[in-house]
Amino acid sequence: MVDGPENLTDRRRRLNIRWLAAGAGLALVLPCFGITVFYLVMPVMLIIGAAIAGGWPRIGRWLMWTGASLLSALVFPWCVAILRHPAGPLDFMISSCIASAIFLPLCDAMLLIDGFKRGHT
Repeated sequence: MVDGPENLTDRRRRLNIRWLAAGAGLALVLPCFGITVFYLVMPVMLIIGAAIAGGWPRIGRWLMWTGASLLSALVFPWCVAILRHPAGPLDFMISSCIASAIFLPLCDAMLLIDGFKRGHT
């Protein structure tokens, strides 16, 4: 089977989504740990989903979707509040919140675009 340009483009897009999801998950580990230890499940779901999406694409996509949506709803507003009103010299927390504020919306947008291109969201 010869790979056409569409197939290569789709594979490249999926690989970029996996890298973006892993980066967003790593950036969100520290803010989740700052809220509570139990929130660490969400970025771990995002990282594991990105890692296993190559072998098990459906399970990986569901883990990335679930992790990204929970992080967007629960942790992203907290990161924005930390950036708006820093409580002190929390250098690592502020830099992690900045990275989270950049990576998470990009990850959400890429997952939505991928879902629309697949024909189901």
